[in-house]
Amino acid sequence: MLMPDGMESEKQFAYRISAIVSLGFALAIVGATYVDARIPSHVRYGARVYRYGYWLALLAIPVFVITAIGLVKTKTRGRRCAWASLPMCCAVLGSLWAFAPEIPHQGIVGTCLMYVVVALITTWLHNSKPEIQFIRDQSIPLQVRLEGLKSAITMWQGIAIATCAGFLAGVIPWSVAVINANSHTVTADRDVFLLNGLAVIQVGLISVTLIVGPIREAVNSVMVLTARFPEITVDCNPSSQERLTDE
Repeated sequence: MLMPDGMESEKQFAYRISAIVSLGFALAIVGATYVDARIPSHVRYGARVYRYGYWLALLAIPVFVITAIGLVKTKTRGRRCAWASLPMCCAVLGSLWAFAPEIPHQGIVGTCLMYVVVALITTWLHNSKPEIQFIRDQSIPLQVRLEGLKSAITMWQGIAIATCAGFLAGVIPWSVAVINANSHTVTADRDVFLLNGLAVIQVGLISVTLIVGPIREAVNSVMVLTARFPEITVDCNPSSQERLTDE
């Protein structure tokens, strides 16, 4: 839910980032545990059964709690970015031993890294809002305030476009590279199909987090800034404001 001014509360934002990293971690662990036990034609390791694989997915719970508390308690952009990423990184590093002999497990590390990047970019954008208090400063000429607000909107429109372009430029080549690599990792067609299925699911989930994460932040900033134009109009027309009050 958004606040009346279109902005998300800090607690809601913390829950959103915590959900991205904790669910991403859990799904990466569960996916690797399930698939690796069912690909006997792996060219190097064969089928691998991880005794603690599914249990380690429960670390997603403390990852969610710690990330949420850290984001709510801290205020500076740098520290919030740290809290958005470090709990998940620690969970990944603390879990790698269970996936021997493949240490580090490329699938888990690569997938979790993508979720960490999404969380970092989203947190950075959320805490990089432009200062636009000047729009209500009557000592600044109307045209200057209008141009200042237009510049801020243009900047965030560029960020929104760049975020969407980066999403397409990053996810598509990455998914193609993973699928191509899978054909060289296992020899049986059935195993290739299973690995590619996991890759498609992970790419789809990461795409969703990109949409609800950085892309949402950039688009929402444009919408919020655009909604501030009436404040300049009202401030510069006190007579109109008085008439509205009288009515």
